[in-house]
Amino acid sequence: MNDNKRSVVLFATADWNAPYWTNKQHTAVEFVKRGHQVLYVESVGLRRPGANVKDLSRIFSRLTKLFQMIRKEREGLWVFSPFVLPFAHRNFFVRGFNHLMMALPLKVFCWVKKFNKPIIWTYHPLMLDLIESIEPSKIVYHNVDNLSQAVPGMDSELILCLEEKLIRVSDRIFNTSLTLHDRVSKIASGRSYYFGNVADIEMFSKARRNSDFQKQPDDLERIPEPRVVYLGVLSDFKLNLDLIDKVLQLRPEYNWCFIGEEREGQVDTTLQRIKTRKNAHFLGRKPYSEIPKYLRYMSVATLPTQINDYTKSMFPMKFFEYLAAGLDVISTPLPAIQEHRQKYFEASTVEEFIEALDSTLKLGESRKVEIKDIESYSWTNRMDRMLKALESNQET
Repeated sequence: MNDNKRSVVLFATADWNAPYWTNKQHTAVEFVKRGHQVLYVESVGLRRPGANVKDLSRIFSRLTKLFQMIRKEREGLWVFSPFVLPFAHRNFFVRGFNHLMMALPLKVFCWVKKFNKPIIWTYHPLMLDLIESIEPSKIVYHNVDNLSQAVPGMDSELILCLEEKLIRVSDRIFNTSLTLHDRVSKIASGRSYYFGNVADIEMFSKARRNSDFQKQPDDLERIPEPRVVYLGVLSDFKLNLDLIDKVLQLRPEYNWCFIGEEREGQVDTTLQRIKTRKNAHFLGRKPYSEIPKYLRYMSVATLPTQINDYTKSMFPMKFFEYLAAGLDVISTPLPAIQEHRQKYFEASTVEEFIEALDSTLKLGESRKVEIKDIESYSWTNRMDRMLKALESNQET
């Protein structure tokens, strides 16, 4: 991308102030760091909201912002919290209402702030009706998940149909896994690129330095070593809870620390059983900036993920976060990280998972990587490559 200031309208699937930042927020910040200006459009809701605290508080938050839907978050970055109906996207009246609540504010904002022919950078296809209101110079689909399988309760058929339309009109499609890239390339050969997920290498590498965290967090002091960590949402459609439960039972001397909250609305009997085990410790959600401090005092990190239609396309960001923190990683055979096979221990079964844990915790085997070997997997480096691909006239 050239040095001239550019404008970007970024359609996210996460709110700006979500507890853990993912591709959406980091990408917006990378644009701003380069001197460009960004309008970050928060999630329009890919599924029907549930009667739970998280969904209800989010609806209330949108109501309170009804008369100030667009706010300046920092220099060069604005956040749009559209008040839309987050379900029944097939319904003519729902689509009409949502279009009205988004198109006019977008058009006025782009006119006032001189977002002339901005780049549309989107993470979902539910913005297709808004393209004419924005008059973009280019359209980028940042494909980070198999959206049709991402969350229970989603209209998968509609998402697939709209996604195919988005792929056809996009100038570039950037995919975070080879599975996603292979699928998209069948429709958009030459416009589809593979850019795997990355991490804040600098922040997480602080866990390697004794001088940064000389005292462990108070809630870890009661948990004996060795400590096995899982970082992330405790989701019954992502995690292999049966595997975790059996490993906990067969290796009671290994203490598992779960950093994250249970997915809202789920009721899983296996997870409830795990909570009763003495060597399972649920630490709850932690501020993003504090996670390196917790990883500093862990013995080994895990990705005990189910292998299903959704996870086959998923590249967990925590993979490089773990590596940057200097931890050995044990993972089930996720397709997205296979290219990094030498950097972690792979385990398909309970027996293999236990063997990998024993190898690292009892026998001292290690596959820890040096920082120099993963420095290129940073947000800044990946953004540089994406923008180069965006500006290139050559298709792949």
